[in-house]
Amino acid sequence: MGTFNAARMQDLRNLDTNGPSLDEIRASGIKVAFLAGEKDAVLGAKTVTRAHELLPGSHLEIVPGGPHSMYWETPAPTTRPSPGCAAP
Repeated sequence: MGTFNAARMQDLRNLDTNGPSLDEIRASGIKVAFLAGEKDAVLGAKTVTRAHELLPGSHLEIVPGGPHSMYWETPAPTTRPSPGCAAP
């Protein structure tokens, strides 16, 4: 089953940019894990990788062949604990 989410520019224009800054995220002490599908047509792995690079200490996992809606189309990677966010 291919991905059924197709990104259009009109969809992407409505993304909220009023969230916390990188400095605020770092200062929070919250562990951050990025989980991205290699074939995500909405938020590409390259973009998620860059976010990971901007947040030292975060964990990045790119799922080979994973689509945007992994939780629906290929749920196994989204239903197991991420090594980057394991409890201390």
